[in-house]
Amino acid sequence: MKKVLFALSALALTSTSVFAADAGDGTVKFTGEIVDAACVVSPDTQKQEVVLGQVNKSVFTAMGDKSTATPFKIKLENCDISHFQKCGNQL
Repeated sequence: MKKVLFALSALALTSTSVFAADAGDGTVKFTGEIVDAACVVSPDTQKQEVVLGQVNKSVFTAMGDKSTATPFKIKLENCDISHFQKCGNQL
């Protein structure tokens, strides 16, 4: 099962470059970790659409600049929170 999840994750991360448009304006960094059992996304938050709208590139003049926040929620279930407590993350 771990090998299947790893293969699917690797495929998903590498296939995104095929669909990316090269605007030359930004960088997206993904990080993650392979664990024994991942959390499950609750059925009531599995399918949602977060509309970010349009943001003019002039909003981003320096590294770390942010646009207006767009709130959304993802409910996770069956998570092993011991890892998060060790690394200082909050749930």
